[in-house]
Amino acid sequence: MKATDARRALSGTGTLSWALILPSVTLWVLSLAVPALAQSDPAGSAADTIPPEYNAEPQLQGDNTPNPEDQSPILKADENSIPSKPSIPLSEPSRLTFGDRLTLYRRSIFSPEIIVGPAVGGALSQLRNDPPEWRQGAAGYGRRAGSGLARNIIARTISFGFAAADGEDPRYIRSEESETWARVRHAIVWTFVTRNQSGTRMPAFSRWVGAYGAAFAVNNWYPSRENNSNHALKMGTSSIASSVAFHILSEFWPNLRKTIHFKPQ
Repeated sequence: MKATDARRALSGTGTLSWALILPSVTLWVLSLAVPALAQSDPAGSAADTIPPEYNAEPQLQGDNTPNPEDQSPILKADENSIPSKPSIPLSEPSRLTFGDRLTLYRRSIFSPEIIVGPAVGGALSQLRNDPPEWRQGAAGYGRRAGSGLARNIIARTISFGFAAADGEDPRYIRSEESETWARVRHAIVWTFVTRNQSGTRMPAFSRWVGAYGAAFAVNNWYPSRENNSNHALKMGTSSIASSVAFHILSEFWPNLRKTIHFKPQ
């Protein structure tokens, strides 16, 4: 009976994991296909489908440069944001259309960080030989790095869908404090809270659901010794801890950018 119960539990876990993985892959494919279809140029309808900023016809005002005030806030260049981790100051309102959210999602999926993180994590796991069942060599490293990459994609896809549903702003909201510890405290707190479209603070449900949902999903292909809830919860918690670290980096990125790109007066 115990063996039968174990098999049923494992089967249930696998079903739940695929229920999370398949929608993630589907949304990832759609994030590629939808923009391509939107930019297609059917005969006789090019003028209606091409966005104004890509239209080759001259503007009536005599200036072909799009008005920055007419652009979506996330399409504006923000030199104070890490390229793969967009953020906004606390004073800026959180207004995002679904298209804005899709753009943020695509940028996060196709950023260098989504590859570098699993590559480094896979190397560290290789050094620790964790899990030992995956062994060493190129095949073992590939499984470790590939598992990390899949976990990132699934987490961001789940977060994208959940934030779109409940109206969360998926970006980090930067502090406007000047004191260092106040900014660190802000970065930690705003890992667990965010804002909705009206600017009201709310729990960052999408971050939690994404982190732990992805952990349970990828845990499905781990060795049986680690294919359990405790291991999945451990991976989800490590993702939240990584979010805290990235938020602290995002908070102080404007200062770091000025130091790195220092230009003499």
